[in-house]
Amino acid sequence: MGLAVATTEYLYFVASDDIPDAAGIAQCINHMEVNQNLKFCIGGADAFFDEEPGHFFKVYGPSQDKFLKLPAQKRFKQALFNYPVPLLLQSTVFRTSALREQGGWDTNLMLDDYPMFVKLLVAYPDFGSEFAYLPDIPVVKYRQHQSNSFRNIPRQYAMVSQAIQYLASGFLADFATAKALAYYSLVAIKNKNTVALSKMVNASSYKVCFFSLFYFAEIPLTKAVGYFKRVITN
Repeated sequence: MGLAVATTEYLYFVASDDIPDAAGIAQCINHMEVNQNLKFCIGGADAFFDEEPGHFFKVYGPSQDKFLKLPAQKRFKQALFNYPVPLLLQSTVFRTSALREQGGWDTNLMLDDYPMFVKLLVAYPDFGSEFAYLPDIPVVKYRQHQSNSFRNIPRQYAMVSQAIQYLASGFLADFATAKALAYYSLVAIKNKNTVALSKMVNASSYKVCFFSLFYFAEIPLTKAVGYFKRVITN
């Protein structure tokens, strides 16, 4: 609805429980004014919990930096199989025309940020020339609390799997959905949440459930390898 009525060259969205930084938004706009080919600018975000309102931590780190600097084809595959959570709409300033060129948001999708970023990164893939990533410019303070959707495991899986099916098709979509199922199942198992696990399995096809078995060992192993690499490096 906001996109439909917008008359400005730039557009910024913020969730009602987050805190935008006017100076950071202005810096992103100024950067896009100087670089007219830029379609959107991802600025920085500081997260905080309701329980600790004075304690902030950076949202973006090495995973977002590595993902955004990948070649376009590799980035699309990573978006399906290893998307760096999160990338935030509310830390991003968009050129209104770019959002409209991509058809805006599909109102049938539960998830808003992930599919839109993937569509934009496919259409405008060139880092630094078609989109900017400026994590050191604070654009928003991102509130996390008990009602955040990422804490509701079955809902998060439903949102991600729906978005994957929207963005891809065939075996690529099935395997990407299977990895998502394996990941969220492991989270449910870690939290001893058998109800969530049952809901996700029942909501998935037999094919996706079968494919997910391949990822049950891979995901913990990948995390373990990454941990030991960091230990050795440090």
